[in-house]
Amino acid sequence: MKVLRSIRLFLPIQLSTISVGSYIRGLYLKKVIKSLSISRVKKTLDAGCGDGGYAKWFAKKYPSVRVNAYDIDLNELWKNKPKNLTFEKVDLLKLNEKDVYDFCYCIDVLNCMPKNRMALANICSSLKSGGYLYLHIPSKNQKRIFFKKYFRKYDSIFNKRFSGQLYSKSELRKIITSLGFEVVKVYNTFGIFGKIAWEINTFVDSENKILLKILLTPLLKLLSLIDCNFITNKEGNGILFIAKKR
Repeated sequence: MKVLRSIRLFLPIQLSTISVGSYIRGLYLKKVIKSLSISRVKKTLDAGCGDGGYAKWFAKKYPSVRVNAYDIDLNELWKNKPKNLTFEKVDLLKLNEKDVYDFCYCIDVLNCMPKNRMALANICSSLKSGGYLYLHIPSKNQKRIFFKKYFRKYDSIFNKRFSGQLYSKSELRKIITSLGFEVVKVYNTFGIFGKIAWEINTFVDSENKILLKILLTPLLKLLSLIDCNFITNKEGNGILFIAKKR
């Protein structure tokens, strides 16, 4: 244990605490956002911001954009934020903002919410005509590669904890278009490389193998980067929609 504590003193804390799922989703956001006309965006909504990591990145990357980041729970990590970023405790099921934002991203939030269609409708209403929606959600049919016996138990716990309905690409397309949006692009995320990285990360975390996690982190990041470059894979455990409001 003394050796482990000594090693951790000389390594960045991020190596032992990295969440591969969050890391990969962040890579997708940074990659896809380059293709959008962000220079015209004046106000952005982070719908379900969690610890605020994506919101802080976005606000620093685009200092001229006003960013509102909402979540149902307060978070200590909301402190030390850029001046153009506001965090607020808001229930998306009660969100009542109309035609306010030019861009909104909602990343793995709907799967955490019962009645998530109502939340999605509220999010869509908050966008102006011509505004872009960036929506990421786990796919309806999850496929595992390794540790299948372990993940049967994990998936059972996951389904109880995250009670929001999941959708197929066709189902989600119908919902989004019915809300007055034109689907610009649909991506499959968490392909083969992302699945491997996420499964290894989840298994190691569950076994509390901190030293192994530190040693594996460079490999997990490399697999994540490769996965992001193959974002248009035909299948994956996640779905990413880019849509524009009519």
